[in-house]
Formats: sequence, structure tokens, C-alpha cells
Amino acid sequence: MDNTEMEQLVALFKQSRVRELTLKQGVARITLKQTVPGAASEIGGELVPYSAESALFDTFASGYEAEFASAIEKSVEVTSPLVGVFHHTRPLVGLGAKVSEGQVIAVIEAMKLNTEVTAPVAGVITDVLIEDGMPAEYGQPLFMLKCE
Repeated sequence: MDNTEMEQLVALFKQSRVRELTLKQGVARITLKQTVPGAASEIGGELVPYSAESALFDTFASGYEAEFASAIEKSVEVTSPLVGVFHHTRPLVGLGAKVSEGQVIAVIEAMKLNTEVTAPVAGVITDVLIEDGMPAEYGQPLFMLKCE
């Protein structure tokens, strides 16, 4: 890059609202920095994190807080007991399926051995979080179960 190209680049940079620009060409590197009009440094202060509480939100949330908390308490996450490949059981246990405590709802295959995944409580499957044949990690959520 020659001097005229460099001067043109600097002129374009000054006209823009870009704060910082770094150009690399081979081993050479140039960084241009500028303050943008209206930035905090020109106004005379630093950015301060904003935190405020809204009475409107508190009023809105108070009615749903108990309902939301009870819904969470009634849901159970069924996780993978080991690392392996996830497989659905036959007959398929999917969304809306009612399961009893201890019922086999899936299988994790590891080293040609199958480990059963059982329902920890009786309830209804509300979400299947993994697809058949996908790898599963230890502790990875597989199902969401709504307790009865």
C-alpha cells in the first residue's frame, strides 16, 4: 500500500462512524482508532450499567410467579446415565405418553451393551430433547416429564 492509498484510507476512516479498524497485509498491520461523535468519552461520562425495578413488572409477575414455580416443581428432567448412543424403546415413548415410575423409556447403547433409562416418577412426557441414534453425554437431558 503506497502513501496515497494510505491517505485515502485515513480520510475515509475519519468520515465514517467506525471506532476502530485493523488492516493486515502479510506481516504488516495498521490499526486506526477514533472517537465517534456522541460517544460516552465526548459527552463527558462513562457508560454505567443501568438497573432499575419496575412496579409494572412486579405487578404483572406476582400473579404468575406462584403458577410458574409450581409448574417447574412438577417437571422432572430425565438425564442420560452414561455416555453412549440414544435409542427410543419399542413401543415408542414420545410426547404425551403416560409413563409409570420405573418404566423403561429409552436405551443408551455403549460398547454394544444397552443400559435402560427409566422414568424416575409417574407422569406424562412433555418434551423429547434428543433424536434416535444421536450421541448422548453423561447427565444430558433426554426427556422432560410432568409429574402426576
